[in-house]
Amino acid sequence: MKVLYSLNLLVLLCLLMLLGLNRVQAQDGEAAEAEPAAAGELTGREMAAQIPGMVDGAMIRVDIPSNDLEESREFYSEVFGWNITDNEETNGKILNWEDPAGNTGGITSFVAPGDGRGVVIYLFSDDIKESFKRINRAGGRSIDFTMEIEGGKATVGLFNDPQGNMLGLISPNG
Repeated sequence: MKVLYSLNLLVLLCLLMLLGLNRVQAQDGEAAEAEPAAAGELTGREMAAQIPGMVDGAMIRVDIPSNDLEESREFYSEVFGWNITDNEETNGKILNWEDPAGNTGGITSFVAPGDGRGVVIYLFSDDIKESFKRINRAGGRSIDFTMEIEGGKATVGLFNDPQGNMLGLISPNG
């Protein structure tokens, strides 16, 4: 039941983002735009307080383990259109990525990938079947599992990247 609730909440958040409902609510209940950062030096805590949704526990970075950083670079840029750059501060041990929506993270060789069991990161997909085709062509493997959620309004599926990491896709239906 917890898994279904979490998936439903995730789908709702994805749909809200698609609809452009990314405005924050003011204390009086009216929608308000986030205020720009004040001029001058701010602490990290002060900067975070000015970003809507930046609260304890919010996901702000995802690091994906890899034994072969270049293979991972090619896979994620080809399949999902991620912009992947070298992280100059880590002597070639981390690549930085940015997805088309501006989310960021890293691909790291500091931690070896597991056997595909670990945290599953769900990515939005316009068309889950087409995404699975691209995944398989690029050296990943779609897992024979999909499930409709939200009364058939969306489909969830799983795949492994070339390093064996398990990830998920959520795709709207209709």
